[in-house]
Parts: sequence; C-alpha cells; structure tokens
Amino acid sequence: MKETFELLEQLNWFLKPLSDFILYFFTNGTGISILIGFFFLYIFLTIFNALRVRQLAHKASSTENKQGTPIIEKIYIIGSVFSKIVFNIIKNIPILLAVFVFLLFVVGMSTGIRSMGDFFENQKRIKELKSVIKQLDKRYKVAEINVKKIDYISNTCDLEVRFYNYSNFTFNDNVQKIKIKGTDIYFDAIIMNFDYSEISSGKKTNLVIPYRIFSNHISQDKGFKLELYDENNVPYIFKRSNDNVYGMPSEKFNKRVSEILELITNRDKARSEGVRSVYGNAVHKIVNEGELISIWVEQTGGMVIKTEEQF
Repeated sequence: MKETFELLEQLNWFLKPLSDFILYFFTNGTGISILIGFFFLYIFLTIFNALRVRQLAHKASSTENKQGTPIIEKIYIIGSVFSKIVFNIIKNIPILLAVFVFLLFVVGMSTGIRSMGDFFENQKRIKELKSVIKQLDKRYKVAEINVKKIDYISNTCDLEVRFYNYSNFTFNDNVQKIKIKGTDIYFDAIIMNFDYSEISSGKKTNLVIPYRIFSNHISQDKGFKLELYDENNVPYIFKRSNDNVYGMPSEKFNKRVSEILELITNRDKARSEGVRSVYGNAVHKIVNEGELISIWVEQTGGMVIKTEEQF
C-alpha cells in the first residue's frame, strides 16, 4: 500500500500543476474570463483575416475599383465566418466531450491522490499526538518556590521560582523573582480534558499547565504569569530530549506539543479536535519565610503543593 501511494505521489507531481491549471481556467472567474476573451479574440481575428483577404482580392482583380469590399459583402463574410466557427464546434462536439472527460479525469485523479495524502498525513499526525499525550500523561514536578522574605508590615512576600526542565532532568539556571502582596499564595493552572478527543485513545486524559501565581490580596487577572516557556513557547515540563522521546525525534515532539498548547487559546480548533473542556484550577498555601515548596502535577489532572526540606 505504501509503495503504491508513493508511486501515485510521483504521478501527482505531474498531474497537480495540470489540475491546478485546468481548475483555474474552468472554475475561477478570472480564468473563465480569460478563456472567453481568447475565444472572442479568435473570432475577431478570423473575421478580420477573411475581410482582409477579400479586400486584397478585390484590389488585385480591378484597377478601377479602389474602394475595397462593399458593406453587404462584409456582412456576408462576417456571417459566413461566424457560422463556420459554430458549425466546426458542433461537428467536433464528440472530440470536445472526450477532451472534457479527460480533463475531469486529470482533476479527479489529482484531487484523489491529494485527499489520500491528506488522510495518511492526518493519521500520522493523530498517531504522533496520541504518543505525545501518552508521554505527557504522568506525574511530574513543575517548579520549586523559595520564600525568600516576608515583610509583615507591607504584607508582601518575595518569591524565587525555579522551573524543572525535563529535557535534562534538572532545574533551569534562570530564576523568576516575584514580589507579591499577601502570604496565602495561589498557583493557577489550565486543564485540558481529552476524554472525547480522537487523540486520547479512549482513555481519560487531562493535561495540566500551571501558568500563574496570585494571592489572597492579588486577583487572578492581576496575577504573575510564570516564565515556564522556552524560546519556542514549549513549557519546560513538556520538553524532552531525544533519549526520552519515543516514536519520533524531539523536534517533532516539541512541534506536536505546540499544536496541543494552541488548543488553549483557539477554542474552535479545540472543539474540532474533540477536546471536551479547557478550564482553570488553582491550589493554594499559606507560606512562611525561608520555606521551600514545590509544585507537582498529578496524573489524575490535579496539582499538589509540597513542602521541601532545605539543606
């Protein structure tokens, strides 16, 4: 099957430009106008040539008549040439029909090959997305938050956030520093439910993406966004090295992750992909100065805050 399709794709290398050419001139308004324009130009040039030949014949046959072809004869010539063109079209209808059927065959063949290609490409994409979801559907550590200082007079809290990078199984060197009002800290996340999606393999699947910090004094919409994305807009928690990706290279893995993340903001696409729902969820903790806490995402689709021991 694969070898046959590859052969058809090679054939389509020739058929596709021809098909696009045919569709342009028979389905596009500009193309149809061009065809009609060429047809009338052909009629005009044919009539013009017939009149010119007739006029030259008149001049050659008489030295006295230099006025050219009479108007009545011109009308006759125009009618004769036009009727001959129509007669030739009618006479060649079987050939024209054969050409038309051939053109339809070319367009249908090319469209069919492209549809097959789109189908196989979509099946490959779904298979890759299923693999990505399966590899992301697990428990993992998102970040560690060090409560550096609490100012009880201003009721502010200084936090240092480090994000865990699963491409090298260690924390990133860069630290996000946050000064927030309040000591009851909330960690907000977006949860995508893939229960009915074609890429969920029929299993209950939730992907959790923490993305914001707010508090009992700072509302959600004014919270601080977590800097947990790399330069390609892939969360560090979803990054994988080639040694830790199965079924595809890490570049392809990251590309498919980006497609999944797009479903967060593109609700129409999320619906077409079968994502059941996209919703927010937040967990919170009253923090203390010098405390080290970590944020974990559970396989069930929730978040957990844990207190870590500092050494």
